[in-house]
Amino acid sequence: MNPVFKDQLKQWKKQHEINSPETKKQKKKETFSTRDLEYLMGTRKPRYQRHNGAIRQRG
Repeated sequence: MNPVFKDQLKQWKKQHEINSPETKKQKKKETFSTRDLEYLMGTRKPRYQRHNGAIRQRG
């Protein structure tokens, strides 16, 4: 790469980093309660099983 071109590229990067601070925003961490996590995993849903050919709800 041409040394002059490298210098121009460095200057361009510096100028555009200053003008766009929006790119470095931090994402908020989403915290879930244990009940929310259990619902997402499917442990809070009713479970069904087959017993002698009939479908019954499991405890």
